[in-house]
Amino acid sequence: NRIFSIEKDLSEALNKNEMYLVFQPKISADNEEMVGLEALIRWKHLEKGFI
Repeated sequence: NRIFSIEKDLSEALNKNEMYLVFQPKISADNEEMVGLEALIRWKHLEKGFI
């Protein structure tokens, strides 16, 4: 089952520290100034790409 496979792979990725942190700026639509940052956790699966 596809969902079980991804859950299993995710568990393994967490154990192997395969996640990484990226910061994404938040830009105001009114004046195009940066108003903050979002911290996002990323994981690049070897077979499925970014999840």
